[in-house]
Amino acid sequence: MTAMAWVLTITAAAAAVFGGAMFAFSSFVMPALRELAPRDGIVAMQSINRWAPKSLLALPMGVLGIGGVAVLVLALAGQGDDRALPILGALLGVASLVVTGVANVPINNKVDALPAGPEAEGEWAAYAAVWCRWNHVRTLAALGSAILLAVAAARV
Repeated sequence: MTAMAWVLTITAAAAAVFGGAMFAFSSFVMPALRELAPRDGIVAMQSINRWAPKSLLALPMGVLGIGGVAVLVLALAGQGDDRALPILGALLGVASLVVTGVANVPINNKVDALPAGPEAEGEWAAYAAVWCRWNHVRTLAALGSAILLAVAAARV
């Protein structure tokens, strides 16, 4: 197995794990939290926000970031016609992390500042809707990355 195949495979796996975790949020975690009373949804999300940065999810996110950059460098430095899949896959993977940092984390910071009282009910609904839209974007980007990188690895 070549170095490029290893990097593609490991980065694809990291993208799949990250995308899968985000898919869980889109498909059932956030719908469940939105079903709760606003106070309970806020408190639950605040707890998730405290745990997420210190969870094992940081590992595949780091691998996806580093692997995505490595794939880009190797693909751009390489030769041949099969560079489109790894480049697009790497860009999608990095984009999923950028969306996390630019959209979801700032929204999380806003919910962390919300009081868990009735005055925050409208803000919770607005927060959850915007957060979910951005989460769908990063989910699709990460899973698209995983698919493209896995296909590229199989072709190397």
